[in-house]
Amino acid sequence: MSTGNSNKYRILEVKEIPIRKMMGCHVMRWPYAVYYCHHQVDNSETKVFNILLGGDDDGDKLDAYAACHMDTSKRDPNQLVFKLLNTAPGRFSPVCHIFPEGDLVWTIVETIYVGPDNILSDANKRPFCDSKSKAISRYL
Repeated sequence: MSTGNSNKYRILEVKEIPIRKMMGCHVMRWPYAVYYCHHQVDNSETKVFNILLGGDDDGDKLDAYAACHMDTSKRDPNQLVFKLLNTAPGRFSPVCHIFPEGDLVWTIVETIYVGPDNILSDANKRPFCDSKSKAISRYL
């Protein structure tokens, strides 16, 4: 994967990351590492996605993360995002943003395991421990 050289990108692939809670942290412009972190008290209407982006200019590929606020009905209708998207708050007006390089997405995820026969099981089952299986820890 690359840090991105193209000006325009196309979404090639989207995978939802099953989460219970999330917090976004954005890099601040300081001479040392400072992040502005925030979360919603109720994350039930927020989804996190792993997105593969493809550059239109040179075929460059980026692995990115996005947070989507699925229910915006409690948001201020005068927020800039609604004007830019020419829409209004509501249950059917999700707002998504891709996290730029350097930003962080902290999540509490549902644990997923892949067994020897490629069957997924949830966190209520014990992880497979043989050499043919592996726990998916990419999102932990």
